[in-house]
Amino acid sequence: KLDEAGALRSFERRVDPAILGYPLQAYILTNVRQRKLDRVGAALDAIPEVLEVHGLSGVADLLVHVAAKDADDLYRVAGDILNIKGVKRTTTALVMREMVDYRVRPLLGGIAEQP
Repeated sequence: KLDEAGALRSFERRVDPAILGYPLQAYILTNVRQRKLDRVGAALDAIPEVLEVHGLSGVADLLVHVAAKDADDLYRVAGDILNIKGVKRTTTALVMREMVDYRVRPLLGGIAEQP
């Protein structure tokens, strides 16, 4: 994906947070007061343990991917997110193992096969 300047985004995704001392990962489904969505996004951006945030439709407004040092640290990070003004409710799901790593190679193969 290209950034605003037209350059390829960094390869940060290739760095395993476990190597940096954050072996736990979780997804936090977050329900937000819609009028506060931009403010909540800015507050999430200020939390170092937040790896990425996706806006959703459906049962939650945001899917927040976080890394933590241990269970107590995850509890703290989840609490920090819940304490953001505009966040109504969160549900945390611990990542037990990665089943399919992030990839785009199959998409590239599909493009190459198109006439």
